[in-house]
Amino acid sequence: MECKRFTPERVRKILQEALGCSALLIPAAAAALPTQEATSRLAKKLEAGGLSVVTINMATDFRAAALHRFLEWQERFGEKEALRRY
Repeated sequence: MECKRFTPERVRKILQEALGCSALLIPAAAAALPTQEATSRLAKKLEAGGLSVVTINMATDFRAAALHRFLEWQERFGEKEALRRY
């Protein structure tokens, strides 16, 4: 049970590790376009919120477009600048 407890020291350690690691900021699907599972998860959440099919399709397209733009920026400007713009 100790591993589940948050102490001030443990929180500081986690934050220090996170500050040195920009991988946490990179979009989860940065390696590839959104998977079918991620797309269906997004659709399920938006459906549960009462959004129309048209709105859900637009949100899926916007998500893919944002990821595509991030990948272009990463290639052109490098990871740090791409993350800042994203």
